[in-house]
Amino acid sequence: MVCFYEYFVGNHSGWLFCAIATRDLDIERQYQSCRCGMVRKKNIISTILQSIVAMGLISVIWVFCGFSLAANEVAVKAFLNTNTAAATAMLTWLFFDGIRGRKPSAMGASVGGVVGLVAITPSAGWVSTSESVLIAFVTTLICNMACYIKNKKTAVDDALDVFPTHGLGGIVGTLLTGIFVYKYEPELAEEGVTHLQFFVNHLIAVVIVFVYTFGVSYGLYWITNKMIPMRVGADCEEIGLDRSQHNEHYGRLREIAEYDEKNLEI
Repeated sequence: MVCFYEYFVGNHSGWLFCAIATRDLDIERQYQSCRCGMVRKKNIISTILQSIVAMGLISVIWVFCGFSLAANEVAVKAFLNTNTAAATAMLTWLFFDGIRGRKPSAMGASVGGVVGLVAITPSAGWVSTSESVLIAFVTTLICNMACYIKNKKTAVDDALDVFPTHGLGGIVGTLLTGIFVYKYEPELAEEGVTHLQFFVNHLIAVVIVFVYTFGVSYGLYWITNKMIPMRVGADCEEIGLDRSQHNEHYGRLREIAEYDEKNLEI
């Protein structure tokens, strides 16, 4: 499906995670049906350091991918805008959490940085540095609110906030590309394409890819679920999939001890 995304918008990240959101919606339906009446526990992050390291690696890889195997003015602009947008989004996420009464955290900073990378991807090689700051700022505010609504107002089983960050960030970034990039493509005006038409084209691309992604992903997950159930048991989920499904653990000694005491059959 990535080829389809690239053909339409040139930014596959948001649409790839739209597919993951489709999975979350389907699994959540199963969750509600098989665990009716049970109290849902809040997940505890146990790998903050690993998440921070992963954020750093992603940033480096993301920046180098923006070069498009070239060393020219577009590559320089893409490097500067990508780095600036990630830094802006990281700070915006931290300050916005503080303004809303939540505690700024390292995990929040990592999430904000990723949102900035996703948002600037479609337009990194065109927009100015100030515009990259604005794109990252607006997208981060929207994604932060979306995460809050998802966690507080819904029961969607999206443990990593994939769609509110990657999915929604890709959508907003694509739409803002339709607003800011037009003036950097003078040949569009020569061909008779207006700024409004340019934006509408991006909006249409968003709708088409969203419908396509949701439909194809739901079909693939439905088929997979018929062959291999995608929802594990409540006990397996409680102790973590790393331990229950792969017999791996990362410093969660207390939960491992409880797991062994229960002597669950996996």
